[in-house]
Amino acid sequence: MDKIKNYSGSITLRIVLVMILLVLPLSIWGVVTATESRNIIYEESKNGISGVGTLMMKEVDNRMDSVDYYLYDTLLSDAFFFTAKGQKGDGAFYHAVYNLHGKFSSRANINGDADAYFLYCKKEDYLQISTSSTYNGYQSKLKKAVDGYLNRYDNEKKWRIISVEDDEWLIRCASQGDMYYGGLIQINNVYEKMKENFLYDTIEIRILNTNTDEAEKQDMHMICGNGGKGIYMHIWVAEKEILRNLPLMQRVGGAISVVFLCLVPILMAFLYFSLLRPINILLKAMNQVQAGTWNYQITETSSSNEFQKLYQNFNHMVVAQNKMSARLVEKETYGKQMELKNLQMQVRPHFLLNSFNLLYGLVEMEKIESAQRMILYLSDYFRYIFRSGKELELYQKELRLIINYIDIARLRYPFIAFQEEHDEKILWTVVPPLMIHNFVENVLKHGLNPGEITEIRLLARYEEGKAVFQIQDNGRGISADEVEAINSGNLEKYDEKIHVGIMNSYQRIQYFFGEAASLKVASVLGKGTCVTICYPCELREAEENETFNT
Repeated sequence: MDKIKNYSGSITLRIVLVMILLVLPLSIWGVVTATESRNIIYEESKNGISGVGTLMMKEVDNRMDSVDYYLYDTLLSDAFFFTAKGQKGDGAFYHAVYNLHGKFSSRANINGDADAYFLYCKKEDYLQISTSSTYNGYQSKLKKAVDGYLNRYDNEKKWRIISVEDDEWLIRCASQGDMYYGGLIQINNVYEKMKENFLYDTIEIRILNTNTDEAEKQDMHMICGNGGKGIYMHIWVAEKEILRNLPLMQRVGGAISVVFLCLVPILMAFLYFSLLRPINILLKAMNQVQAGTWNYQITETSSSNEFQKLYQNFNHMVVAQNKMSARLVEKETYGKQMELKNLQMQVRPHFLLNSFNLLYGLVEMEKIESAQRMILYLSDYFRYIFRSGKELELYQKELRLIINYIDIARLRYPFIAFQEEHDEKILWTVVPPLMIHNFVENVLKHGLNPGEITEIRLLARYEEGKAVFQIQDNGRGISADEVEAINSGNLEKYDEKIHVGIMNSYQRIQYFFGEAASLKVASVLGKGTCVTICYPCELREAEENETFNT
């Protein structure tokens, strides 16, 4: 759901929507308009050609009707026809045929319905062709073509098309017994007349005995004709010539729309590589830095000067940020070190004051030997805390100092019972110097019950990579509110001096061992207190080859 929400506000989606809602509709509208204009011009041209073809076929139909009427009406009532039909090769037969030949030629020249007539007597094997003066030289060609047609004639009373060398003729044949007669119409001149009415260079016209296109011709095909006589006119014109009548602006506009529509994917690709991809590169770089790759650099180059400058500025910004972060870390580290030293300075005067008070008391009571022991202890103490600037020390050294401190403290507080337990591994862990010591010292300062024996137990162990220390006593204890305040770190309403040692210790282990370190207090008024300190720590080797012994 978040991905869908983020994508809904992306610039990529907005660009796609602009292309869909603006560019694509305009391009499609241009293509549709151009296509509609093309269809209109096509239909107008088709109707014009079809109209002219229909008129020409009507003229041919009239000629065929006239020939049919002559063959089946007028000719059958002519006496010469019956004379030619009745004779068997005598002089009267040829006289009749000669007269019919003259009538056929006269009709072809005067009426203009047929361009030629023929008469064929099968028994006499006699074939006579009569033409108009226009086709006087065609007799032999026509005779050969007609003879071939008659050889396959099957008494079908329809107009047919025959080829006379390179020309095409319409032929109509009738018969009476063994007498065949008919007319012929030359149709090549019909083609020429049709072409004269059009300015198309690619126009092709054919008159066929079928109304179906036996072979596709170029890009345009129309049929005009008289289906009743079985003769059809086929017209082919190249579509490119038809579209020449389309206005130039419409043709250019349609072409531009089609080209622009085809360029939409290219435009999208251009927008992606010039705008969207550089933006995605910047977003990826920002996400890398946000994820923690602080030294991430953009290595890609952009063809756009603006984005190339952004890439360079981003790289410079990352470098500057890393330098600034390093200075901040250095400053923070220095601040924590100063804070640590300040905490240590707070701890040392606190213990020193108690030690001098104890030493003063020993001298006042004239316990010279004990005072000497106290002075030697203080010497070891100061040597321990001022050792070569170390911030952490082996626990075994801290424990030895604590045991010596208890011995000295018994000089003033003889009713102290001290018990210490530890495992072998804990001796090789490190502690902030005087941290455990201070908690033991605080028992003597704040937890003693006058007139009663105060028991102090120091338990230390190392388990699962963590150092655990417990300082227990059966002293006065502290209130539940104070325990809650200490464990939650909310000590504002309590005297800062009372719990400064606890808070300093907590801050020190947090500084050295991180957030996994903890300091918890458990206490019951009148029954005692238990402080538990726990932090992750690795074991270390002994320094100066020394081993722990008391």
